[in-house]
Amino acid sequence: MRHLLLGSALVVLLIASCSTDDEPQTTDELSLGYRDSIIQVVASGCTGPVTDCGGVDIRFPVFSDGDSGVAELLNRRIRAFFVDELGGGDVENTNMPDIGESARSLVSEFEEFRKKYPTSSQIWVVQGNATILNADSILCIRAETYSYLGGAHPNTQTVYDLVRISDGHRLKISDLTADTTALLAAAEKAFRKVAGMKDTDSDYASQGFWFDNNVFALPSNVGLTKDSVILHYNPYEIAPYSMGAFTVTLPRLDL
Repeated sequence: MRHLLLGSALVVLLIASCSTDDEPQTTDELSLGYRDSIIQVVASGCTGPVTDCGGVDIRFPVFSDGDSGVAELLNRRIRAFFVDELGGGDVENTNMPDIGESARSLVSEFEEFRKKYPTSSQIWVVQGNATILNADSILCIRAETYSYLGGAHPNTQTVYDLVRISDGHRLKISDLTADTTALLAAAEKAFRKVAGMKDTDSDYASQGFWFDNNVFALPSNVGLTKDSVILHYNPYEIAPYSMGAFTVTLPRLDL
């Protein structure tokens, strides 16, 4: 993974609660409590870590907030992400996706595979972790997975979820900045450094990138920390798997 932290202030991002056209702005922040949860399912006979003999290890926060409903929204989104990564079926039409059930199903499928192909050296593994990166008026959750379920190589996925704590509304990059043009310019300059591009390299396609119309674009995957905004491109999103993921970190300043 490539990663760069810029030291200069290139773009101004709003820290205060953001508003949208269809929802009024609110300053009433909700205090969210949470506890850490671990779901681990290992293949039969396994006494070591899942990476040694197969299984699932998922770690994530479980939120609680009384009667506001925000915690339930967050819990469902986290579970839906991991269940989807585990191949757990139709998460859109499931009230509260069950990570444990999906993990047990996957491990059972792996055990059947081992019975059918006893000489195979494949070890099926899914590891996941969801962490809280920011918790002021905007909550940022980063969910990551590493998985190998056969094939030429493992896969990794990182997803950021930005949520207004007061009502659970999911935010986009356009909700965070008053000047998307400045953000785009700052992000492109940083991205070119991360990618090792020279000033004379004006053509992204010749460097192996898949930007539409050969024009740099911001990712939909955006995270926040106390001091920074994170722009993340997963493998296969803008380049072949062999080029890996790309992460750009820019300063976050309040007005």
